Amino acid sequence: AAEARFRSARSREGMGDHERAVTDYLRALSVCPEGDRAPEAAYQAAMSSLHRLRDREKAIASLQKVADGYPRSVFAPKALFQLALLQKDPDASFVEKIFSSSDPASARAAAASLERLVRDYPRSPEAAGALIELSRLYGPERMNQPRKSNEALQALRERYPATTFPIDYYLAVNYEALGETKTARELYRKFLSTHPTGREAHEAEKKLESL
Repeated sequence: AAEARFRSARSREGMGDHERAVTDYLRALSVCPEGDRAPEAAYQAAMSSLHRLRDREKAIASLQKVADGYPRSVFAPKALFQLALLQKDPDASFVEKIFSSSDPASARAAAASLERLVRDYPRSPEAAGALIELSRLYGPERMNQPRKSNEALQALRERYPATTFPIDYYLAVNYEALGETKTARELYRKFLSTHPTGREAHEAEKKLESL
């Protein structure tokens, strides 16, 4: 019965009947909450609620079900990451204004979800993105906790040495905010030696001129 409801939800999505698709996903979950399809059904209900129905509250409820009720599922870290994005900017659209809110409570809630993701699912595909967002969230322009931002950046470097994220640039920004000008200059120069072009390179050159 749960599998039938799940497949029905998929079919309804394909026909554009997203409201009934969400209903069927949630019914699949209620029919067999311990079944293999349950976490995926809850996650898909959240994504359809968010992207198709623009129902943020229903999406959050489903995402929390996945994160709290199915911690061993591959959908748990996905749910935590999506939950963090919604918590960070509760009044903005999902796509347009992710991580632009200045509300302290929302920022703390988002940081808590991201920290949980990094701690509990360090090998998940979402962990790298969570570390990047933590570094930005804790940065001087947001929560202004540059030391925590640096911790996330260092963890990103250790776990994902092949990452293309400009770690040295953001480390430099954080050290500048901490008043450690010498270290900031060294990191800006190091970054420019490997990334001579691009937006961050342009900003690094301006920073070096002013420091």
